[in-house]
Amino acid sequence: MRYIIGVSELIASWKQSKLFYEYINHKINQKFRRQSQSAPMRLEDIDAINEKLDTDSLIGLRDAVIFNTAIDTIFRASNLLAIDLHHIDFAKQRIFAPRSKTDKSGKGQYGYISTTTINFIDKWLSLTGIFDGPLLRKLSPKQTVQDTAMQYHALLARYKNIASILSLEFTPSCHSTRVGGVVTMFERGISLDQIQKAGGWTSSAMPMHYGEEFDVTKTGMANVS
Repeated sequence: MRYIIGVSELIASWKQSKLFYEYINHKINQKFRRQSQSAPMRLEDIDAINEKLDTDSLIGLRDAVIFNTAIDTIFRASNLLAIDLHHIDFAKQRIFAPRSKTDKSGKGQYGYISTTTINFIDKWLSLTGIFDGPLLRKLSPKQTVQDTAMQYHALLARYKNIASILSLEFTPSCHSTRVGGVVTMFERGISLDQIQKAGGWTSSAMPMHYGEEFDVTKTGMANVS
């Protein structure tokens, strides 16, 4: 509202009246600002997924690649879908994300991948015959591998599908593995500095927000009792 009034070159009441300024600020401060958060999918959820999936089928194997890569790297959906094979360094167990939401300098960021994830990726490449281009490909209704990368709506559908397979009490989003990765690291005693670096955050605010569910039972008075 302030921006609209400003560009319209109208008189701003809060600049003319101290009383009006205090009233508006009071109302703004009363507004509930808590940001909603995706339900976390922890590492144990991914382990359960690995046990349930039929990784001899292309769709099951692609799911294994998706969820294991997502929890390891704690990449955003956009980063996952942008992975090309040349971004993967199997020897160093890492994937390079050339673009990041918070990366204003364009340097990109690296994400770790476990031996389990590497094995799933190896199997996926062997079964599909892919040797370059996007890692996560579209599959036709007959499970024929396409040349183009998956789209966001298809990725979200896999998260929703996995919820029914595991009989989860919540519906995960594409951000659930990012949140779950952070919660898992908190639970395993990883330092906040290392978690921040792993997620490519410029401050600790977001990982702290993600870790609140764990943090409340492990800090403060919880350590006294």
